[in-house]
Amino acid sequence: MAIIDDLRHRQLLVNDHLDLHQRRDELSLRLRLFYTGQGIEATDELIERGVREHFSKRLAYEAPKLGLTGRLVFKLVSNRKVVLRRIGLGVFVCVVAGTVWTGLKAGYLHLQVASVESLADEAALGVTGLRTEAARQREMVSSLTSTHTPGDVPAVGPLLADVQQRLEEVAKLLTFRLPDQIDQSNYVETEATINGYNANFRYAKNLLWRNREALVAASGIFEATQSFRQLIASQSYKDGVSRYPSLAAKASEAEQALLNAEADGGKEALIKIDQLRSFLNNLLDMDVLGNKITALDAAYKRMGLSRNDQMIIASMVNSTRNAIKDMDLDKAKETVDMLAGMVPYAEQELSIDIVSTGNSGIQRTYHAGRGQVGNGEVGTSTYAIVQATDAGGNVVRVPVNDAFTQGRKLASQFGVRISGEEFQRLTKDKADGQVDDGHIGDKPRNSLTIDWSPRTQSSHPSMIYNW
Repeated sequence: MAIIDDLRHRQLLVNDHLDLHQRRDELSLRLRLFYTGQGIEATDELIERGVREHFSKRLAYEAPKLGLTGRLVFKLVSNRKVVLRRIGLGVFVCVVAGTVWTGLKAGYLHLQVASVESLADEAALGVTGLRTEAARQREMVSSLTSTHTPGDVPAVGPLLADVQQRLEEVAKLLTFRLPDQIDQSNYVETEATINGYNANFRYAKNLLWRNREALVAASGIFEATQSFRQLIASQSYKDGVSRYPSLAAKASEAEQALLNAEADGGKEALIKIDQLRSFLNNLLDMDVLGNKITALDAAYKRMGLSRNDQMIIASMVNSTRNAIKDMDLDKAKETVDMLAGMVPYAEQELSIDIVSTGNSGIQRTYHAGRGQVGNGEVGTSTYAIVQATDAGGNVVRVPVNDAFTQGRKLASQFGVRISGEEFQRLTKDKADGQVDDGHIGDKPRNSLTIDWSPRTQSSHPSMIYNW
């Protein structure tokens, strides 16, 4: 009975709520009372609008405002199909990436191991080459000491001792031990070990290179010493040393260089020995030059030269003999050739004349500031080009000391200094292409001195052979 009453009561409540006209009247009354209580004039239009707005939202649902978490959950639930699809794709990508990473890592480790194995092979080849070089150097030391006696050559002993010491150090540096198998568990440590070995190998290579230079030097010193001893034991040295004191001096220089050969590997000693050998080879030429200078000295003395000319010849003869004494072959030969070429010039009576062919006169100009030239003057100098001829008209070479180069030579034509006025007269004389008044000096028989005419600048004018 109670249930029936409860149901009837509920039905009455539902019917009451569903009576729209009654509900509108009740709402109009409440609104009018509310506005009147607030002191607001409540017109019918205002009340009707409030009732209309109330019933327009009566059956509408207003969702509650959600926070960040709520909105996120709502979005995930609303788009669950898309989210689940993306989650699946992400899981797939992660799985694939993990597989690829594992493969790349395995490949990288394989390459690293292969690289270390390659380093090990290169190191093994390198140490084999260094050991071979060390063995070769030991054989070379043995060969040198068996064919030569280091004690007889003081400079070689320290060199070979240093070589032996470096070979012992190299033997220690060429230790090479690596694991039988190189894999991912030991390749890092093995690479570090190889790098340490390579540093030792580089140092060992440097030591062996120094040994090579020392052995080459020792071999060269041995050969130089043997060559030196053969030279001073030769008959030519024994014969020549008594005539040429400089030969003994050269031998002494070579011997001293051999004693100090350790410092430069025997380079200076080889130079000195070559000089000594050259001196010995020149002995015959020196003897010939000595005989020539003696004959030339006698020939000039027979000429009965003037005192001044005798002093010139004596100076040249003494210079030649000193060059021979010092075994300066080039200087001695040059002076002997000059003295020999001067004999025809000295013996004959000669006429000195200005040439008609080619240049008969020249001008040389020097700027102030270049210093003193020729006879000390600065500016323009003028020269007549002349030649010496004998009674038969043959040109004879004349010894000329060049005023500018300070050189000396026998010249067929040469320039002699004349004044500017004389140069102008010479230019006019040759206007027709021929020098009519060309005589400018004479050289008496058995004399070196030319008697110049007043046409030259002085009695001893400057001369040149280059213009």
